Amino acid sequence: MILDADVYVTTNTYNEVYKKINNETNLINYIPRYDQLLINKNQNNNNNTPKTLDKQCKLLNLTNYAGFVSFHLKDLEDIGGYEEHSFFDGPGALGKDLYIRFRNYGKKIQWLYNYKIFHPLHNNSNGNLMPKNKKEEQILILNYREKNISYLPLKSTLCSNHLKINFTHEVLKKKKVFSFLKIFYMRKVAKKLLSHIHISTNTNREIFLASFPKSGNAWIRFVLGNIYNKLEKQTSSIDFHTIHEIIPEEGQKVPKFKSLPKIFKTHSLYKNNFKKVILILRNPSDTLYSYYKYLNGEKNLNLSLSEVIYSKQYGIDSIIKHTNSYTRNCNNLLIITYEKMKNNPIKTTKQICDFLKINLSDEIIAEAINKSSFESMRKIELEKGRKFGNNDFLFTRKEEEEEGIRKIKKEDSEYIKKILKKSPILNLLYN
Repeated sequence: MILDADVYVTTNTYNEVYKKINNETNLINYIPRYDQLLINKNQNNNNNTPKTLDKQCKLLNLTNYAGFVSFHLKDLEDIGGYEEHSFFDGPGALGKDLYIRFRNYGKKIQWLYNYKIFHPLHNNSNGNLMPKNKKEEQILILNYREKNISYLPLKSTLCSNHLKINFTHEVLKKKKVFSFLKIFYMRKVAKKLLSHIHISTNTNREIFLASFPKSGNAWIRFVLGNIYNKLEKQTSSIDFHTIHEIIPEEGQKVPKFKSLPKIFKTHSLYKNNFKKVILILRNPSDTLYSYYKYLNGEKNLNLSLSEVIYSKQYGIDSIIKHTNSYTRNCNNLLIITYEKMKNNPIKTTKQICDFLKINLSDEIIAEAINKSSFESMRKIELEKGRKFGNNDFLFTRKEEEEEGIRKIKKEDSEYIKKILKKSPILNLLYN
């Protein structure tokens, strides 16, 4: 249970809140803060007993995160702990940042309006410790985090590489003040953002493109393959043979790019050597239906859709296990969704490229997306086939929106929803 240094909480309130949270994780309790109003000179401000405060304090803000919050240690570990950067020193920002990350991770937020904490007047009650420009910039960061869930569920280190460039885009849109960027060690990056193409040289870096099968890995792999081949040409074109040379399976050889990071595709659970990961998530119902088609067509397993859903190897439990292995263990993780990629492919691809430290024009990204469209990939597969797999089965399949949701039986759908609660991020996105 954490409270601000300038609030008053009764012992009875402590005890009652402890009872409520003692046996329940994934529950975050807030108590509303009652602020002391201006008092007359004749009133004794030193007699701040509970009865006096109860009379003089009013609820001015229904959702004031600065005051009192209670949770289990595991809940704090799930969201990567406190924001430790000194830029968040000062009133207010740290409490709001915790709230945003708790909510975006899928924690249950509960406001205990039948309890009160009191905030007596003091010299800095109006936030005099916080310079105005610093407060504005903190708000800008918090607003960014609130809208960009992909960067939030894990470590929230402000100056980590995967946040730097993307945040700079937002700053450049909203503020034409380059001096502001020095806070983020971004002066050089800011200049490079204005160029047509910028590649950050780092040949030793390895990134893993991870997903559960049938979540969109092949599609995003094709997009990145076309980008890589545009920047450092390795082959005449990207197809189902050459893609294995540009972005190979985990453990295979990769070309020696001059300045591009190495990318490996994987469907495996998280491993300790996966230091930097792009995790692709997709609506589990659609994933399971697509996987059902694949297992029967490619592998000739002759399984029913229900058998796939309840299977420990292929089903919803396996999706949960796969997702949690990354969200609970990987400290440098970019989460993107199949749906987001489908609805806004250019913006999502730019997020991936920012994570890879590659700055590209929209034209180059659009060209790669066009070469990786369903129509293009289907045509390539029909003309050239695949390097691996059953050539009697077409890997590329035209999928309808929410196809799995419509095809899955009601009782199976209810089971999926129940199991989804075991993964905070999947539960948040798809339940």
